[in-house]
Amino acid sequence: MARSGAKKQAFKVLLEPLLRRNSDLAGVGRMALVMPIGHVVRAVSIEPGDAPERFRPVWFVDPLLGPYRSLSAHAGVEASDHRRGYWDFSQPQVGQALAQTLENSVLPLLRAVRDLEAMVNLGALSHPSSRDGRVYGVRAAREFVLKLALGQVEVARRWAEGFRTYSYLDRQLRDEPEPNEEDRRYLDWTKRLVALLEKSDLEGMVRMLHEWEAETVRLMKLEHLWEPTPFPLELD
Repeated sequence: MARSGAKKQAFKVLLEPLLRRNSDLAGVGRMALVMPIGHVVRAVSIEPGDAPERFRPVWFVDPLLGPYRSLSAHAGVEASDHRRGYWDFSQPQVGQALAQTLENSVLPLLRAVRDLEAMVNLGALSHPSSRDGRVYGVRAAREFVLKLALGQVEVARRWAEGFRTYSYLDRQLRDEPEPNEEDRRYLDWTKRLVALLEKSDLEGMVRMLHEWEAETVRLMKLEHLWEPTPFPLELD
């Protein structure tokens, strides 16, 4: 346990030069988050490497529309430095070198992703589909919710028709694990949104989106950094 705690502290220390040099970043554990946080979280996380002395800086962009209790970089992109090949705690001035690499190649990109539409344009949510081109289960639910939040109501209706006709929400790709508790909650919540869409209940859909986002922020303990804003759905 002590060794694990020391490693976590070392990860945080690595980010100190980056945080000190960039006033729009906030440190949360071993992550640096780009401010402000609205509908989208933009972050760099220090992840363990393939050897005890190594680490991996990974950046990711995620919407706050989900039941998840913590931020995760599992689907992120590693920020590499071709001059050094890998990142090592023992490298001289490694914190400053990491800050320079992130400032040059990662932060400009993250700063540009200020909303859901920019996140989609970045391609941050591109997921592989099945052989028939369809997306099932939680991935289908996420695509539907995102379309709805963006105000693409007619596209969302077509997704809802697929859910009803082909049961996309209740299926999954063969190589995917069974939905866990959080995924099942997301699927149930999506079905409630589908029911509101079928009734053309705009007020109900907007209320659900805000309530779900606020719950996610609370679970992630980001209330002090979050700036609630309207969804494109309610601005159309």
